[in-house]
Amino acid sequence: MKMIHCADLHLSEDEKEYALSVLDAIVAVTVEEKADLLVFAGDVFNTFHDVEILSGEFRKRVGTLTCDVLVLPGNHDLQGIGANKIDRVDFGNQVIALTQQPFQLIERCGVEFLAIPFQRSLKDYVNWPVPPKAPGKRRVAIAHGTVADMAIYTGGSDEVEDGAMDSNIFTRFQADYVAMGHIHGRRFQSFGSTLIHYPGSARVWRQHEDGPRGVNLVTIDDRVAVEFRELKSSGQYYHYAIPVSLDGKIDIAPAVAEGWGIKDWVSIECLGIVEDQGLVVQAEEALRKQYKSRVRKFNIDHPGLSIAAGIAAHPLAEKFLEIWKGKEPVDPKGREIWLKARELGLIAIKEELESRHD
Repeated sequence: MKMIHCADLHLSEDEKEYALSVLDAIVAVTVEEKADLLVFAGDVFNTFHDVEILSGEFRKRVGTLTCDVLVLPGNHDLQGIGANKIDRVDFGNQVIALTQQPFQLIERCGVEFLAIPFQRSLKDYVNWPVPPKAPGKRRVAIAHGTVADMAIYTGGSDEVEDGAMDSNIFTRFQADYVAMGHIHGRRFQSFGSTLIHYPGSARVWRQHEDGPRGVNLVTIDDRVAVEFRELKSSGQYYHYAIPVSLDGKIDIAPAVAEGWGIKDWVSIECLGIVEDQGLVVQAEEALRKQYKSRVRKFNIDHPGLSIAAGIAAHPLAEKFLEIWKGKEPVDPKGREIWLKARELGLIAIKEELESRHD
């Protein structure tokens, strides 16, 4: 049995075209791999409002598949749901909405699927009447939340405790593979014979979700094999810390920009000291005009930028920058320290000059 395991697609009305293009890519890889199942481990949609608005688009796309589609609700799918219910939404004939709480056990393609929809608390799982795995069967668990003892959480602190669970919930119920959602970075860990996998978000949903976006191809026979399949159409998130020259110039190397694609999200963080913030604003506007149409999102921020009028003409600053430029490291790992040294050095010079003036 082959299945595609994906999560955290976050289909949303405000990014409809991009989000649906990623869904198209998921459907395409499911067809390409001749998968027997497509599994969404939560947060297919960004809010329940998006469920209502985009369920027809979702139905149209997965309706082209010949295999079953398992959809598990995540915390975002339920956001703003009120008195509505996910299982009343028409996702299409192929879709099985796994909404039953606290768990649901079904069989597909000769494999048992233990579905655990998103729940704020799973503390009573030891009392769940989950039957033992049938002899000779494989069992796949599908869940959405944070497996606390994997120590892998990389997202916002507001979601750390959402759906927190222990790996024992899966080892106790004899899962061979656990298809997880909620963590937006790729992570996996084995607990005995149980393999827990987060494929990461299928698209770039928020800042700092770097690295390729994609899905897991899971093959189940006498063993469980997992391969990551990158979705090129999802694009990637790129963050650059760039020192601003004293006259406000922000230099992005042409070779760097050439690697950006139309689905990428680029974030620029400006570092250092300038003589006139107005010059920085002008440089930012020029960069936005140059690059905004070439990528999906283009952000520039400068929370740590300092203003020091007249510092460029001071011999101490000129000498420092001359020495600093000559120390540029070859090793990329040292570049962050090198950039920070420029920022701290100029701040120290600014403070020294201000203290002399006082």
